[in-house]
Amino acid sequence: MHFFWGSHILQDVHRGPFTSSSDWITSRLSLSEKDCQSTLDNLPSGDLESDDEDDADDATRTLEIIGKLKTLLPSFFPPNGDNPEPSVLVHDDLSTRNILLHDNGELAAILDWECVSALPLWNACYYPAFLKGRPRRLEPDLRRYEPEASGEASDLYWEHVWEYEVTLLRDVFIDRMKSLEPGWVEVFRKSQRQRDFDLAVQNCDNEFVARHIRAWMNDVTAGVDNPRSLCDRIDEV
Repeated sequence: MHFFWGSHILQDVHRGPFTSSSDWITSRLSLSEKDCQSTLDNLPSGDLESDDEDDADDATRTLEIIGKLKTLLPSFFPPNGDNPEPSVLVHDDLSTRNILLHDNGELAAILDWECVSALPLWNACYYPAFLKGRPRRLEPDLRRYEPEASGEASDLYWEHVWEYEVTLLRDVFIDRMKSLEPGWVEVFRKSQRQRDFDLAVQNCDNEFVARHIRAWMNDVTAGVDNPRSLCDRIDEV
């Protein structure tokens, strides 16, 4: 959706087909970069109001992050010459609302195919949407949650129960994939670094996680051994 969201459909960037992750990510960064430049170019002259100042600060911060990501890109996704990188068809919104089951639990249908793309293996070999989210390893204790006025368990409690159960299901999912497709699990295990970079690209204009992206990029640039993943840093926001 990034390629046709809002004014992106009118912008002059390469839209594929892409032969490498590097080309794909470069185009996405270019779209975000053009958004920022458009914001700065359209600011009123003279003294800025507070909202305009915020827009300018956001655009400047995002451009700084994009510049650093461009510098780091070759170390995460080296050029692959004339050999096209393998890709696979990926449904990136396999959420519970898009999976229909029969009463007996058998799969009936999968919905929402309009934005499906062929993506690199490092991106494709990851949890489906219904298993994504903040990890929670400890089972929530109902006694530690303030009940609703009605006496029922709070929404926060059920939210944490959901996170806990999904965390457990991820382990079940990986165990199942080990038996069905060991090669998928191998790609999954060795691709966190690339997924972190992609996460930074997705969130380069997100003011709420900018400090985590900057800290992660600084660790990578400094050559820190086994830097903490960006995914883990953002999960704690």
